[in-house]
Amino acid sequence: KKESARMASDSWVAWEPAEWLVARGPFVTVASAHFVVHFEPDGADHDRIMRAAQRMLTWLESAFAVLCVEEAPHFFVTPYSTDGWSAIAPKRKLNVYVGTKAHPETGWACQGTHVEYQAALCGPGNPEGKLHHSYLALGVGAAESERTVVHEFAHCLQMHTGGHVDSDKVGYQWEAHAEYCTQLVNNAWAPHLRAYLETSFLPVDLTNYAHEGEGGGRQYIVWPFYAYLDR
Repeated sequence: KKESARMASDSWVAWEPAEWLVARGPFVTVASAHFVVHFEPDGADHDRIMRAAQRMLTWLESAFAVLCVEEAPHFFVTPYSTDGWSAIAPKRKLNVYVGTKAHPETGWACQGTHVEYQAALCGPGNPEGKLHHSYLALGVGAAESERTVVHEFAHCLQMHTGGHVDSDKVGYQWEAHAEYCTQLVNNAWAPHLRAYLETSFLPVDLTNYAHEGEGGGRQYIVWPFYAYLDR
């Protein structure tokens, strides 16, 4: 009986908001133990997306093993397991939408959230009982980039902690921490390291520093600060 209960608690189910299913119509889905990838059944990029989808499932499951398994040395959080914030049963597989028509928010790459209200989650830290269902919306190019996929997945995990606050004073933490997660998944990835060393004299929360070739700014660059805290 104990083993049956454990297996039930470890099962993850595919789920989407009903209104999304109605609005979208038929889509192709491929799934793994913890993820479901959705994309159009036809179109110019169909074969390319199909190849990317299979690779993504492998990448995401590898990242899950590093960041979401409690016994792992670099454990961060298991989705749908934070009491008073996201703990529900059964746990739901993370949806990944690929292609320009897969989801309204699809651009290059983003993490989005669908909010559901559950009275059981109401409490001091979550007075409205909000349950945040994170998902990925990726363009084809982003879906072919393993580091990009892992970075955006880290944003999904952040939403499951209940501790990443949406504030203009700590927003840099979202990007820096997601970059650190990519490094934990693959130690060969050391993004923006030279730029970090060249700007390390600046305060860690000074993010309005544009470094050549660093795109969105210093909020991505300062991930080694998290490596320091983690050690």
